[in-house]
Amino acid sequence: MPQALSSFPGASPPGPVGPTLMLINAPTTGITTLNWGPIPLADFYNTYRGTIPRPMMGSRPAPYDHGCFEKDDTQGNGATTSRDGTMPPAGTAFYYDNSGQNTCGEGPLGPDSSGNARPNTAPCSGP
Repeated sequence: MPQALSSFPGASPPGPVGPTLMLINAPTTGITTLNWGPIPLADFYNTYRGTIPRPMMGSRPAPYDHGCFEKDDTQGNGATTSRDGTMPPAGTAFYYDNSGQNTCGEGPLGPDSSGNARPNTAPCSGP
C-alpha cells in the first residue's frame, strides 16, 4: 500500500482547495452537488456549510456561522463530492467551503468575496 504524501518528513497541511469548487443545484430535487479537484498533500477533504441571511444575499461578511457538513467521505459519494439535500429557509441561502486534510493538519478554508481568509472556528472533529 503506498504511503500518503503527508507521512513523509517535512510535509505540511495541504493548501487551499482553490477555484475548482463547482456547485450544481437540481431544482426538481433540491439537491445541491459540490465537486472540486484534488489538491497536493490532501489525504481527504472536509466540507463546511454556513448560512447567508436575507440582508446579506450578495455575500456573507464576518462573523461566519459555518460548521462541519461532511468530514472525509462520510456520505460515500466520492472523495471530492458532497451533496446537500437541505433547502435553506425562504429568502436565505447556504454557502460552502472545503478544506484538504492530512496527518499534519487541516488546510485553510476558501477566501471570502473580498479575498480574505475565512476562519475555521468549528473544524470537523478527529484526525
